[in-house]
This record gives sequence, structure tokens and C-alpha cells, in this order.
Amino acid sequence: MRGSTDGDEDIKEVWFPGCHGDVGGGWPAAAENPLDPNQPKKLWQRVRNLCTTRRAKEPSRDVASDYFQMSDVPLAWMIREVELVGESHPSAAVKWSNNVNGFKRRFKERRDQALRGFMHDSLSFGRGTGFFRVLLWRFLEWFPLITRWELVGNQWSNVRFPLNMGDTRDIPHDAVLHESLLWRLHKDPTYCPRNNHGEHLPPCLKHNGLVADVERVVQPQWLSDPDHQTYTFSKSTTNGAHNGAHTNGNNGV
Repeated sequence: MRGSTDGDEDIKEVWFPGCHGDVGGGWPAAAENPLDPNQPKKLWQRVRNLCTTRRAKEPSRDVASDYFQMSDVPLAWMIREVELVGESHPSAAVKWSNNVNGFKRRFKERRDQALRGFMHDSLSFGRGTGFFRVLLWRFLEWFPLITRWELVGNQWSNVRFPLNMGDTRDIPHDAVLHESLLWRLHKDPTYCPRNNHGEHLPPCLKHNGLVADVERVVQPQWLSDPDHQTYTFSKSTTNGAHNGAHTNGNNGV
């Protein structure tokens, strides 16, 4: 972040799996939900699934007993990053609530729950968002007054036309990928993100069943965390041909 108007930006962008809420939080935590696509459903449940949102109507009454979800992975990563800033620059250190220690302990114990968490999609019916809200998001994808940033010739360009029409976010060649993204790419055969390196290139994360070639980001031992390894696209991969659903970053896919 910029400390002053004439200072340089100091931003770390890391890509995680899932939509905006799967990375930044906001969806309810539940061990099993009858509306999940992998749960057997009767006809009335299928109809209800199309029209019902999974968003919580009230805060959790007991956070400590909540099931872990996808957004807990980037939360744990961000806590670690803020702690590292405090170690390097004590004047910028955050004073934590005691609750953070409980979260870190439970995350270590139940990390697998978060890795396998339900993935939402606001543009698809039955993926956590109510029927009319999905229609609204789809309308905005076709709305001609909204611009977006896309990779054109390896440069970011502000684009209005052609319309986005539900397309995915472009991923730069030097993107940093969190290990939870690689975990889902390898472990979930249905997870095949369409994100690419821009324009009309093939998917860059998984294409024709093959996961992208990546290289682990090597860090000093005091910075390294076994729960939050990061990766970059292999230098030998130039166009994503070997190398794609939703990723969002802190960013998501």
C-alpha cells in the first residue's frame, strides 16, 4: 500500500480458488447443506435450490464450532502476512484479539475442511445465489456501460467491447498461485477454470485435464509456511497450452 502520494505501491497479489465470497468471505459455514450439488435431492429440493440463497440471515452463534470453508484459507494466509509485517516493522504491528489464536489452532486441525469447501458461483443457478440475484449478475455481464481490465498483448487494457458475457478474469504470466488452488486443480476433476492469459488463449490453469506446470516460490526459511506455499507458472510454459473455473485473488479463480 502507498504510505504517501509519491511513494511506490507495495502490494502482494495471490490467487486462490473460488468466487469473490469464497476468497473474501461472506458465505455461511455449514458441514453439509441439502442444497449442495453433490447431495441427492428430490424434485422439490431441486426447484428450491434454484431459488434459494445460501447467504446467512444472522451471524453465527458459535464461531468456534463452525465448519471451515474456502475463505478460511486466504484468511489464514492474510493473518500470517500481517504477522510477518509486524515482525519486520514493529511500529506497524497489529494488536490481535485473543480469538485469532483459537482460529489458527482450529485451522491447523481442520484445514482439510476448508480445502474441500463448497465453491459458489453467482452466475450459475443452484450454486449458492438466489434465482433473481443470478439474473441480475448475468444482466450486468451484458451491460455495455461497464468496463473491465483485460490482458491484451501482455498489457492491461481497459475494455468495454466486446461485452464480457460471463467470461473469467485474465491471469498474468507472473501470477502467484496459492497451494490451495493447486490442491483443487489436482484433487477435483470437475474443477476446470476457463481463466487464461488473455485474449483467445487456452485455459492456463488446467487444459484438457492437464494441470499447469508450476514452480514453487522459494522463500527464506523464516518466511516459509508449510500451510501456505505459493507457486508461479513454469518459465518453460509460455502460452498456457499445458496450463483454468473460477479463481479470485486476493484474487480468486
